[in-house]
Amino acid sequence: MSLISAPSIVQRYISLNVTQKPFENVKVRQALNYAINKDALIKVAFSGYATPAQGPVPKGIDFASQYQPWPYDVAKARALLKESGHGNGFSTTLWSYNNSSTSQKVLQFVQQQLDQIGVKTTVTAMDAGQRVAQVESNGVKETGVRMFYSGWSASTGEADWAISPLC
Repeated sequence: MSLISAPSIVQRYISLNVTQKPFENVKVRQALNYAINKDALIKVAFSGYATPAQGPVPKGIDFASQYQPWPYDVAKARALLKESGHGNGFSTTLWSYNNSSTSQKVLQFVQQQLDQIGVKTTVTAMDAGQRVAQVESNGVKETGVRMFYSGWSASTGEADWAISPLC
């Protein structure tokens, strides 16, 4: 028996509700991205079997555009928060689409990373029923969701199906 490792067509991500403050501010969104050490997250939560996202869809998807991953830079994250008017940080919530042990590791890791820049995060790992009731059954403004850890796979292996259902 042999193990074959290949790029996945699954992408995990944290979405931000840009209809709610402070996430409507691009500098806040950028600060959060700089604040998370994605390479360390991959080691902690995925035992090294993942790669940082390099675009809106995984590189295993046909016609996927690739960009440089966001670097980990706590100083830049703090500076951006200060520029955004949130130099002292803020409090928020992070929900997860799943209550698996991997999701729990991701939530805890992200919580610790954001704490370094003054963003106090309450995390909730949801089961499927909670997710449908609190996230999927309401409009974006009505859900109360602020940050949401989720994932998606384009089962067809092409970019349109990777993006269209998420719009």
